[in-house]
Amino acid sequence: MQITVIAAGPAGHALAPALLSQAPSGSRLTVLASTLADATDHGLRVCPDVDALVRALATEKESAAGTAAGTSTAAVDELARLSGVTPLPRDDAQLAAAVHRSHLLGTGRTLSDATADACRAAQVPQEVTVLPLTDDPVETHVVLDPDEPVAHQVRGWVPDGGGPDLVRVTSAGLDRATPAPGVLDAVRTADLVVLPGDDLLLSTGLVLGLPGIRDALRGTSARVVAVLPVSGDEPVPTGDAATDSRARATAALLPTPRARAAASVLADVADVLVVDPSDAGLRLPGTARTTITPCLLYSSPRPRDGPPPPMPSSACKKKKTPAFTNLQYF
Repeated sequence: MQITVIAAGPAGHALAPALLSQAPSGSRLTVLASTLADATDHGLRVCPDVDALVRALATEKESAAGTAAGTSTAAVDELARLSGVTPLPRDDAQLAAAVHRSHLLGTGRTLSDATADACRAAQVPQEVTVLPLTDDPVETHVVLDPDEPVAHQVRGWVPDGGGPDLVRVTSAGLDRATPAPGVLDAVRTADLVVLPGDDLLLSTGLVLGLPGIRDALRGTSARVVAVLPVSGDEPVPTGDAATDSRARATAALLPTPRARAAASVLADVADVLVVDPSDAGLRLPGTARTTITPCLLYSSPRPRDGPPPPMPSSACKKKKTPAFTNLQYF
């Protein structure tokens, strides 16, 4: 079975290893890692989604996630002290990945080459291929003040609740970018394509805006499954304060409930919409089949010896700890 997952944002980082753990024997998993929120910081090319996915899928934990005692931040802290600016890489492993990636790009290699190199170093399983969504540089910015429209790089933007409201999201270079080699073929030749609809403004919505992606999803013979966000009162926390703050700010721009908003964006590409039981009564647009099952996803680091075990929906809501969708429902 050939499975392709379009992985963007925290839900995508969790969805890829969860699908790998439940795929039938002999299956191959292709992970299309979003590069649309990448940034250049301190002269380094930082690819948060690529790094998170390589880390989540790695079998060599020491090299991919830091030391056994915990991930070091000594180099990141020293860089912050010297520059006076907090680097985008959160720990030394991410900083090292950015340094190596930038070195390869500086010698004429592509982001696809750099990603394949990272996967080899982390010993990502042979049945898994991680591809960047595009080799072209794309950077997503947020505009906060309609009177003085200054764009802020999205990964460096941490809403604090007291600043100006988010006005719009813009992606520089998205309209000129092309999918990386193998990306469209991974969608067209798959048996199953899965994509999370958790953050329409900063992840999934941007991915669908990359030229060729939406047409490939419409034209593939594969079953396309979209895992909708759980509506609730606010986005499910991921454990990362900056990510959670951005999610709350962008969610405020979307019509509610969030599951219906996501369904309206994904209706023309999805064959199946996976809906959490808490949203079972929603009237969703489009003609896609609806499957009701717990569809929250782990966003916190998974256990070192494998993917997280499934949890019943009631336990997830009580503890505010996401579970993951079972492949059998797709």
